[in-house]
Formats: sequence, C-alpha cells, structure tokens
Amino acid sequence: MGLYEGDDRGIVDASAARAHADAAGITVDRNNVLYVRRAVLEEYQELTTVLERERMDWRQQSEPYGRDPVSFDAAVAFPQRAALLLEACQKYADELLVIADNLAKAAEAYGYTEDSIVEMTPTATRAAVARMSATLRDLLPW
Repeated sequence: MGLYEGDDRGIVDASAARAHADAAGITVDRNNVLYVRRAVLEEYQELTTVLERERMDWRQQSEPYGRDPVSFDAAVAFPQRAALLLEACQKYADELLVIADNLAKAAEAYGYTEDSIVEMTPTATRAAVARMSATLRDLLPW
C-alpha cells in the first residue's frame, strides 16, 4: 500500500496515509507536523551516518581471517552480503526523505511558510532533502 496508490496525479491516498500513520503510531496535525518532520529527518541523518561508517568498515574487511579455504571464501562473501544489507538500509533511509517531503507538503497545506519549514530542518540534512526532492521530481510523473 503506497501513499500514491491508485492516483496518478500525486495526491495522497488518505486511507493509505492513515494506515501508515496507524502502523507507525503517529498522528500528524497542524501542531506537530514540523516536529514530526524534524524527527524523521534526524532519524535519516543518524541512519546515513551509521551507513557511511559501516560502508567504510566493510571496504577495509577484504583480507581473509585465516589461511583456510573457508576464510578465503568468507573474505569475498561477507562484504558482498554486507553491501546488500547496507543497500536495503539505504532504501529505508531514502524512504525517510520521501516521508519528510510529504510532511513538508502537509505543513504547507496547514499554512506554514517555506521559511518556517526550512527553519525546522536539521542543518546537516538540508542538502540531502534538496537532492532527494530533485530526484523525486525527475522520477515521478506528476
């Protein structure tokens, strides 16, 4: 169930959005939309920091632990499997940016200005949000 399921204009599917919010235990309203968005962006920031550190650690883990055949195979397989896991985590992080973008749109609908939204955006994630927004505009047809 996606936020835009069944609507090619990009309007949020209210029932899908409600189901996502209920699953997450979050209710967004005019009073908390900017704070929820900030929390999502802070989670994104923390997750991407961990992912970068883990990527660096696994790039350095290319030597076998021992001289036995299992260690040689593991030296190849472990980094490959770690890369797949890190890729899945990166997709989750990217979804957080999409959620933050949707929350920014909700904030605008509630009457918040772009300046007030930017003011509540953690500094370290502003560039990432801009990149993701540009990417979304290229990918989405609406």
